[in-house]
Amino acid sequence: MESVYSIGNKHQKKVQQTPLAAIAPPNQRSKARYMNVDTLIKWGMDKLILLDNPAHLSCLECSQEYFVEKLGWLNDFRDDLHEWLDLVRILKETESFVKSQGIYQDCVSCSR
Repeated sequence: MESVYSIGNKHQKKVQQTPLAAIAPPNQRSKARYMNVDTLIKWGMDKLILLDNPAHLSCLECSQEYFVEKLGWLNDFRDDLHEWLDLVRILKETESFVKSQGIYQDCVSCSR
């Protein structure tokens, strides 16, 4: 299975000189890519909203068919994006807890 990064990079190259250039995926960092995965997930979720509500496409100067042709592949990742978003939220909450409380033997029971 392709990584979310390679898919985003491929799509960015495909749309950079098209009417969809304004909604290209965000640039990926070469190091510590996990640190900006939330940005890429949010981008995917936002584009799914556009796929679900084609009335919002008027500002992009492209047809609904063109938009679906170029971004329809995101539908295959709809469930994955929701799951990844949940994992990022858990990670951020865990990181916040550890920064403020530290790690100690009973920290699991205290965080509930």
